[in-house]
Amino acid sequence: MTCQRLTDEDRDALASLLADEPLVANYATHAAEVLRSSDHQVWGCWDDGALVAAVIVAVGPFDVEVDSLIVARAYRRRGLGQVLIEQAAAQARASGKERVLLEVREGNTAAIALYQRMGFSVDGLRANYYPALNGEGAREAACLMSLALG
Repeated sequence: MTCQRLTDEDRDALASLLADEPLVANYATHAAEVLRSSDHQVWGCWDDGALVAAVIVAVGPFDVEVDSLIVARAYRRRGLGQVLIEQAAAQARASGKERVLLEVREGNTAAIALYQRMGFSVDGLRANYYPALNGEGAREAACLMSLALG
């Protein structure tokens, strides 16, 4: 397993990984644009030539924001998400950024617990932000989190 920053040459692999995840499938059509953008960084983990996890990070003047974290179903609960966010955070720190921002569904308690173990703090909630999963039920709040890099 290797984890590294992705380049434009990895666009098909990224599009394929994104297309397999319904909640982020809309990014698949923009994979090439994101990889070419100076406003984004994409980090990925490869296993036997297949991209199995990726994080898309938007780069701002003072911080970076995790736009999407995708781990293929067969590779979940192996720490790949943490590895990718740590790599993105290390790059942000080296570039002089102040913090890493992200938002996560309030009901995704496993992800929230992971982020808190990594040192992220909860900054607030954005009510009714996410559509209901599977189109059923109420909209869900976004939990806003940040990690200070200083």
